[in-house]
Amino acid sequence: MDGKLTTAGVFDTVSGARPAPPLAAVGLAFAMLLALFGLLTPGSVAAQNCGGDGQRACCLFEAPFGACQPGLLEIPGCVGDCQCSNSVFQSSSSCVAPTPCGGLGERACCFGESAFGPCEAGLVENAQPDAGYCTNLPGTQSSSVCLAPTPCGGADQRACCAGEAAFGACQAGLVEEPIANTGQCNNLAPGIESQGICRAVSPCGGDGQRACCVGEAAFGACQAGLAEVPQANAGQCGNFPWGTQSSSICQAVTDCGGPGQRACCVGEAGFGACQAGVNEVPGCAGDCLCETGATANSTCVTPAPCGGLGQRACCVGEGAACSAGLDEIPGCTGDCFCGPSATAAAVFSSSSCGLMTDPAGGIMQIAEPGVDCIDCDPQPQPVPEFCNLQGLSDMHAHMFAHLAHGGAAFVGRPYDPVGGINEALKQDYGTHMDVVGAFEGGAPPAHVADGLPPDCPPYLLATGVCDGQVLWHGDHQPFDDPTGTGTDDQPGAPLGSPLFNGWPTHKSAVHQQMYYRWLERAWRGGLRHMVMMAVHSEAMCEVSVQLAGVDCADSMAQIDLQIEAAYAFQDWLDAQSGGPGEGWFRIVHSPVEARRVILAGKLAVTLGIEVDNLFNCKASGPCPNMPGRPALDTVQKAIDFYYDWGVRHIFPVHNFDNAFSGAALWLDPLAVGNRYIQYEWQTGQDCATTPGAGPGYGFRHDNVTIDILRALACAVSNGPIESCDLGDIAPPFNTPTSCNTRGLTAAGVDLIQRLMARGMLIDIDHMSSRALNETLDLAALLGNYPLVASHGQFFDLHPQLYGDPTAPGSGGQAGRHERMRTRDQLDRMRDLGGLVALLTLDGQQTLQYTPSPVNGFPTIAADCRSSTKSWIQAYQYAVDVMQGPVALGTDFNGVAAHTGPRFGSAGCGGEDGVVDLLASRKEERSAQERAGNQLSYPFSNPFGTFQRQVTGQQTFDFNTDGLAHVGLLPDMLADVAQLGMAGAGMEPLYRSANRYLEVWEAALGEACDVNDAEPPIDPMFMDRFELASTLIGRRRPVRR
Repeated sequence: MDGKLTTAGVFDTVSGARPAPPLAAVGLAFAMLLALFGLLTPGSVAAQNCGGDGQRACCLFEAPFGACQPGLLEIPGCVGDCQCSNSVFQSSSSCVAPTPCGGLGERACCFGESAFGPCEAGLVENAQPDAGYCTNLPGTQSSSVCLAPTPCGGADQRACCAGEAAFGACQAGLVEEPIANTGQCNNLAPGIESQGICRAVSPCGGDGQRACCVGEAAFGACQAGLAEVPQANAGQCGNFPWGTQSSSICQAVTDCGGPGQRACCVGEAGFGACQAGVNEVPGCAGDCLCETGATANSTCVTPAPCGGLGQRACCVGEGAACSAGLDEIPGCTGDCFCGPSATAAAVFSSSSCGLMTDPAGGIMQIAEPGVDCIDCDPQPQPVPEFCNLQGLSDMHAHMFAHLAHGGAAFVGRPYDPVGGINEALKQDYGTHMDVVGAFEGGAPPAHVADGLPPDCPPYLLATGVCDGQVLWHGDHQPFDDPTGTGTDDQPGAPLGSPLFNGWPTHKSAVHQQMYYRWLERAWRGGLRHMVMMAVHSEAMCEVSVQLAGVDCADSMAQIDLQIEAAYAFQDWLDAQSGGPGEGWFRIVHSPVEARRVILAGKLAVTLGIEVDNLFNCKASGPCPNMPGRPALDTVQKAIDFYYDWGVRHIFPVHNFDNAFSGAALWLDPLAVGNRYIQYEWQTGQDCATTPGAGPGYGFRHDNVTIDILRALACAVSNGPIESCDLGDIAPPFNTPTSCNTRGLTAAGVDLIQRLMARGMLIDIDHMSSRALNETLDLAALLGNYPLVASHGQFFDLHPQLYGDPTAPGSGGQAGRHERMRTRDQLDRMRDLGGLVALLTLDGQQTLQYTPSPVNGFPTIAADCRSSTKSWIQAYQYAVDVMQGPVALGTDFNGVAAHTGPRFGSAGCGGEDGVVDLLASRKEERSAQERAGNQLSYPFSNPFGTFQRQVTGQQTFDFNTDGLAHVGLLPDMLADVAQLGMAGAGMEPLYRSANRYLEVWEAALGEACDVNDAEPPIDPMFMDRFELASTLIGRRRPVRR
């Protein structure tokens, strides 16, 4: 190897211990001269401190061994104390032990230093300056080290250098990635390094793999049956220099054209987009790749049949609209998609086929609907289950809402003792009722069969049902039916009976959904407890057509009508069932009575009140204020009166502030209603600083919308000036969010305590956040009194803001609001022993907005809004938070929408809405079609086996109709179960009736006792029993 001489090794005038360099003789002479003058004197070795390993080299004559001890090397340079001990001079070098050379990790041996050369066999030199001093060349350092040769050419190894490997830089199938100085070449001089790394390339051409590059595979870019999909930088090509990547991936292509499959792309199938007889509908979810690499944007579905009785009318191009002998009637519910043979312009059918006229020329009469179930006769439960009963509870249903809101705002009755279903659920275009117009008794509606607009539809006019009628809900336009219009309950037809192609639907808000035969089907399907809420809204009464003579402000008078109706229905059903106590609908007054009813297999009904002004107690004015019951002049007397009448469940406040509490702020129209009926505005503050609320809210009132709505209301109102003083403008809602500043009043605190004293169930669902916080505090203070929320929505399952913030006039914003229960509120309710119930459609601030839940549970995908898929998220959340049973709170007949279908034209939110919302709904609906997990009929649950429910000429299918009426509750829960909640997943719901009774017992300070399963025997009965037992020898009394 080439040596390297250091400056110190050239000439040293002091040590002289090395073989003399060319001028050594001169140095020696100079030393002798110094000695002659006494400047150089010998010293002892101990005093010298030189010559050892790591010491300075000894100076001339300073040590007998010379500069360094034997076996050590003298190297140039001296650090520290370098003073010679025998002269005035300093040493200029140091002594070090020699380093080994030639071995692994050692310096390379210097030229002539070893017999084997620089490195031992099998090692290579790797350049490293000043690697260590040569032992045979004084002052010269080796310029390299000996290392094991690095492998080359394999995956993640350095690339082999030129001539180093027979295969070249990298082994077959690997590609060289340029990277500087990756390792010494084994076959070249030290310091010459490889300039690359060998990399393995990903496989190509298979499913999910990169597409092969040109010339890389014999089959081309992708294997047979796979499609090439563009994707930048999909992976390094195996046959091109580094940096050349494939620009696509290979994917498997799913089948196309059949039911539940993606539509075929152009040129992909001989039959076009979908097979013969299968419908192409917009939207494709999941794997929608075509063989050509394009993406399908539609799905193939089996169309609903058309033209038959109760079916949609066929569209243009599908043939005749209806089969011979059937009438085409405007209005279509369920799946109204046109079939595949329809013309391109025809998307939806807008009519249905039915029989409107009976042989005598009148409107067709239908039979009472069946319950359509097998082996579903409710059986008594075993006595040991008395304190752990099985069955559902619906904590919020308005069975007799047709008597509320002025008596004409709501359409349809739950039964009719004379005319049956044909009278109870008749059309609502016109009516023979004595009604007046909206807003404080406006002008009487026009007659609808006198040849002048508005005109009765021809298909009704021909039956004579419109004769003598005045306009009622008409065409369901804003001035005919403002409440229905405002809640998206705008059926395309006014029918009810006999065709039911207008209502009920899952969006029905002001049309009857609790006909008693439908309720019977729900009972047979597992419903064992229901809270029948008597309800009234003064504001809704004012804006609706109403019965003549009704005083909308006398809310309690209409509450009384509904309570009376509940008892009357119980008596009527008893009469149909064989006598007193024989009917399945039983109003109960205590938990023990309710348990006995449920144990016997019947429906226990608790009476409740949900009204804006409880006891007619407005925000200001006398309280109570009930003209029809003047003796009830104190709150306590009013509580006692309704308690004695059987009421056990009460809302202290509903949608408007009253004498007891502030109401939750959540809709702009309610702000106008509050001013109209309470004669004062609600005031708001930022929820973040509101006691009981906090961060994360989104809703803010919109002053522009409020002012517009109020002006419209007052323009048509005949009410008192107090209601419409347009000079009294709304206070600005200018905080980031809007929560009510009003909590419990002093009267409200007093009311809560009095209700607790009677053991009544207090419903907090419409309280302001501040009022709820105060009620929770009060309940905890008074011994952990349980509270209930009977139709809950959940804060955590909604985005903070939603809806369309750019909508005209939107100075406010849609988002989380006070009607939603926060986690903290739910935790506190749970810790008090309370109970919550779920709406069947959670989260609609307006019925046009249908969000998908956020922060839900991943067990079942929330991939279909407004359906069982989204309801499951709320159910799982509630069970998780409450750590036990939760109930239903359907709000049937309560101006609320319900669980929608997953399939058909109304699936996953339907076909209305802004473009981006509609697009996402189509994708969601496609996901359901492609999964193919429709509810199969017949289905079974723990209570029986159920077919599709048929009413009149309509066959209800939950898959395409959703929860159109209460009788489809078993269908809804069967869909929930088959989506992944079967068995233990449904148990918290099927124990909700029992849990309601436990909460009721806790409110009374009681506990269930299985010994109460059978009622005590009264003395008169015992006397008769003793006589009978004497005559026939019996000894055990028969329990009643």
